[in-house]
Amino acid sequence: MAGTTTGTVFQLKDIKLDALNHILRTVQTEFDRLAGLSGDVRFRDRVETPVLRATGTAGAPSLHVVEGYGLLDRYAAVPTFEFQRANGTLAAPSQVLSGETLGSLHFRGYHSTGGGGAFPTTNSATIQAVAAETYTSTAQGGHLTLQTTPIGSTTSAERIRITEAGNVGIGTTTPAATLHIASGYGLVDRYAAAPMLTLQRANGTLAAPSQVLSGETLGALHFGGYHSGGAFPATNSATVRGLAAENFTSTAQGGHLSFRTTPVGSTTIAERVRITERGDVGIGTTTPGFASSAGRNYLSLIGSTSLGVLELATNAADADGVGLGQVMFIDVLNSGGGAQQRSAGIQGILSGTTALNRGGDLQFFTKADGGSGIAERMRITEAGNVGIGTASPAASALVDMTSTTGALLVPRMTTTQRDALTAVNGMIVYNSTTGAFNGRAAGAWVAL
Repeated sequence: MAGTTTGTVFQLKDIKLDALNHILRTVQTEFDRLAGLSGDVRFRDRVETPVLRATGTAGAPSLHVVEGYGLLDRYAAVPTFEFQRANGTLAAPSQVLSGETLGSLHFRGYHSTGGGGAFPTTNSATIQAVAAETYTSTAQGGHLTLQTTPIGSTTSAERIRITEAGNVGIGTTTPAATLHIASGYGLVDRYAAAPMLTLQRANGTLAAPSQVLSGETLGALHFGGYHSGGAFPATNSATVRGLAAENFTSTAQGGHLSFRTTPVGSTTIAERVRITERGDVGIGTTTPGFASSAGRNYLSLIGSTSLGVLELATNAADADGVGLGQVMFIDVLNSGGGAQQRSAGIQGILSGTTALNRGGDLQFFTKADGGSGIAERMRITEAGNVGIGTASPAASALVDMTSTTGALLVPRMTTTQRDALTAVNGMIVYNSTTGAFNGRAAGAWVAL
């Protein structure tokens, strides 16, 4: 059966006989107007055999619908639109070769060029299936590509590929993993809830998964860079990993985080920081909290070949008295909140007049019982003078104690205890046996 319009031939082949009369009755008037079709044309059948098959030659459409749309209805089965390709001819078809297009969906829009306008010969967007190998009766691998055209251009380019192995490439035609994003970045938006990226691991297989075991990696973020040898490295420059801290059950799923980096001049990555399942933080160690106790959390710093160092600093402008860093001890249950929760603290400050090379003081703070905040109780100056009850100890005093409510209390002991000391000239004690102060001078104890 054939319907002919100006310059275009439409062919219908393989129409099932029991549907032919229905088609002729319902759409005969539409076939008379195929070249300028208006309205909807619907072909329905309840069988597997295609109701409509359009066969054409390269470059010439076999079916052209104007002012309409297509609709597939099917009952008790899935409606399907199939693309099938063969090389050769209709009379003598031959196999599809690797890299050949199996079928495409092209999307175009009418443009305004030259004041007249036309549909373009290029596509604004395309979904295309491509053969991934030369086809045989047992080997028919294929992949999908999605193409778009940039704004201000007529040249489309592939943006996404789903390979025959199931890998998804965004910006690359050769994805090396399940999801491979090249020359771009990922963004996750979510509204009325937190956006998430979830990494989940199971042992076994998809059909028969099994539990994760202690020490196994649950998921990882790897970071690497293209090197001068002309490739991306097989190793990682930095890594964030989640690891199982126990064998997983429905009620026990402890885990910890591991942070790894690679030193300058090396390709060997090493763990630098670990946050354990207890919340302890180890820097330079995977087991922070050497003498851990229940209910406590630890921050452990261990140098690889020397001591661990905790540094506190500020970017504030250089000036006498500027704070460099604090260690504060907080009473989290204090009902007053804010400054009232600070029970004690230590602070380092700049001290002196030499700009950009000042000395440093250490301040020690405590809060009185029922008090509203901490107050400075002791200071060690940049010269090493110790002030107790004063923030400015006398320069000639190694220890300067200032108070109107307290006194210096020297050690109290018996004569026997005094004589058991490894005595040094200049010592002062209160001798409770004689009821007198004793001082050490010229190698002997004398009464003061």
